[in-house]
Amino acid sequence: MGNSVFLSSWPMTIVAIASPKGGAGRTTTTLVVASLLAQVRPVWAIDLDPQAQLTAALNVVLDPDQPSVSDLLADRVGLNQVGLPWPGDREAWLIPARSDLVETATAIAREPDRVASLATGLAPLRDRRELALIDCPAGLGWLTLAALTAADWLLIPLPCQPWAVNSLALLTEATVSYTHLTL
Repeated sequence: MGNSVFLSSWPMTIVAIASPKGGAGRTTTTLVVASLLAQVRPVWAIDLDPQAQLTAALNVVLDPDQPSVSDLLADRVGLNQVGLPWPGDREAWLIPARSDLVETATAIAREPDRVASLATGLAPLRDRRELALIDCPAGLGWLTLAALTAADWLLIPLPCQPWAVNSLALLTEATVSYTHLTL
């Protein structure tokens, strides 16, 4: 009981779950942490990976006209129009992805100062004291930088392998540019 009171009293927090290495467990980490935390506070899970594995893991199939994280990034819809209830949890929502995320990110990345578009889209959560977990794609592309810009914290899942640990330096160097983050 003490832990759930503590967790439910945290201010709104955005956590980017990122790793430059593929297969590091970002999506699994997002799924497990979101499911557990949804039992004590509202949680949003943002699928920012063009492979849409978080969306698929929750058995969500989007209709062609249904909004996704691409629409939130492009400022075509607001947070409440894109969020879907997490299956089985009343205190969790998914912002789903689809494969058009690559094209959207490429188009938005050409516009100056758009790296903050995700932070802008998630801003309403700050007033509502809700937690957001961002499942980032592998690598250090524009989508990961947008997540780092939006995030208060960075969680880096890594398999226990020497080559995975070596890639940690890449993400750490990129994060230095976003000094508001807590590593």
